[in-house]
Amino acid sequence: MKRCLLSVLVVVIGLSAFSQSPSRLFNLQPAYPLTIGESASEEIGLVFSSHTLSAHDIVLDTLPRYEIGYIDEQTVRYSETGYGFYVKADSLHSLNVVYNYEVHELPQGGIDFDAKTGRFKYYPTADDYQPFAVTFSATNGTDTLSEEVVFNLMPQMPSEVDLFHSRGVLPDAGDYTTVAETSATKYLNNQERTAYNVSIAGKDVVFDDAIQNKVWGMSGREDIEELNIYAERLIIRSALKFPQTNITIYAKELIFEDRNGVVASINTTPRPIGTLSDNAGANGANAGNITLYVGSVKGDAGKRLIACGAAGQSTNRNGTPGAGGDGGAILANVDMGHFCDFARGCGGVKYDVAADGSTTAGDVIGRGAVGRDGYYVSLNQPYAYLHPYYIAAVMRHANDAFINNCTEEVLATCREYRALISEAIGTFGVNEGIIGILDNVLGVKGAHEGYIDSSTPIEMDENELALYNSLIEIESMLFRLEQGLDYFGNPEGWVPLLSFEVYLENYKNEIDRAIPTLYMYY
Repeated sequence: MKRCLLSVLVVVIGLSAFSQSPSRLFNLQPAYPLTIGESASEEIGLVFSSHTLSAHDIVLDTLPRYEIGYIDEQTVRYSETGYGFYVKADSLHSLNVVYNYEVHELPQGGIDFDAKTGRFKYYPTADDYQPFAVTFSATNGTDTLSEEVVFNLMPQMPSEVDLFHSRGVLPDAGDYTTVAETSATKYLNNQERTAYNVSIAGKDVVFDDAIQNKVWGMSGREDIEELNIYAERLIIRSALKFPQTNITIYAKELIFEDRNGVVASINTTPRPIGTLSDNAGANGANAGNITLYVGSVKGDAGKRLIACGAAGQSTNRNGTPGAGGDGGAILANVDMGHFCDFARGCGGVKYDVAADGSTTAGDVIGRGAVGRDGYYVSLNQPYAYLHPYYIAAVMRHANDAFINNCTEEVLATCREYRALISEAIGTFGVNEGIIGILDNVLGVKGAHEGYIDSSTPIEMDENELALYNSLIEIESMLFRLEQGLDYFGNPEGWVPLLSFEVYLENYKNEIDRAIPTLYMYY
């Protein structure tokens, strides 16, 4: 009977966890002198304006940050180091915000709170086991935000549980990169060739000439027509050259790291024609276009995106120099205008040499027309960087880390992406069926608080549907994490009574039973 009551209690707690609102969680890692993007000022406390940096908000430590109005119920375990986070009120759009809190049913443990920074820290004692509520508020003198947050106390685990709990190795984020290619015959970089469309997806995708990973040696290839990169973090440590390639990047973070005097950059300038023509010279090729959908960009100031037109072909005295190629189009959903170079290509040169001349020595007696400059376009698509291709890699990494009992890292990842995807969901127009899923299964506040406009439903595309599926997977993992269960849903420190062979056979049978259910769901 006791076991039955315990099972019912776990289910009730799980359902309550599913009904929580999305929180805005940012992990703060000050490391780069320049950060631009959606959370730039929150990450390093600096604002980029007119090529100058000024102090904006001092980050005291790496505690999580939650926006008032979007804070989940908190599950707190006994810890001598305490449990805490920052409450923020960014929606008030003010630098002079005063924070406050009020505790209902004061716990035994101590509480520290900073009214200026919103830093909340609770130090539970072994005697704290009853849930309590805290009302957080913030005001700028005119407007006020407030939210009541429930804190659920988890009892200290008995010694036999700690005895069998072991932490494994956190998987390497670079091991989750995949590369796919398709090909077709195209005229590219001044000749007919087999041209490739290349897609790269992963958690951390690193371009570094010193690291022989899955993308090593890709820079400099002249046969790539389209390059699509999907990464949680795209790290560039080399001067990448993809001549005449159209590049599209989806990344939560785009990081440029200069090494050994080499300026990290992406260059789509085409190859010029190095031979002299005796007739009409060929026009220079147009540069490849660069499209960025990123959450933030980190790196020093400099020309990071280069898409210049190629020079026209030069000729001898009998020919007509070719015109220069056009600069490329650079599109980005963060402010990258000062980091671009999309100059037009210069015209070819007519040299005063004979038709059979083997060198270009001689006077310049003519030039071809120049090309047109490229251009920069700012995109108003703040959540476009959340692409399911790299989120799938992030979740594969999280699953492996969960199996290895790296629960703190997995919990931070799941909470962060739950907040990001939930906010992105609010920008989609969705039908009532999806609202029902979010309301009944996930408990996303947006279904009833204006984030989802059900009055103008539209069909979801493939990427949006994949994001919903990712959110369901994240909620399932969070349920296990917040209830103190392991990857397989067993209590922390649980040891099977069955032999490994019997347990493995039962697990295989469970897979066979689950496949028809999953098929019916999809």
